[in-house]
Amino acid sequence: MGLANGPTREELKEIFLHVGIHAGVPTAVAAVRAAMEVFAELDRAAAG
Repeated sequence: MGLANGPTREELKEIFLHVGIHAGVPTAVAAVRAAMEVFAELDRAAAG
């Protein structure tokens, strides 16, 4: 996803906005859903 390269969650949100413009809304929605799953997994791992 690119988290290992250092972007923040806020920066990734901006990327998804641009994806929606250039690749289409359905693609951006799929990217956001995938990111939300990854964020949830990372949050669970960080919590314990």
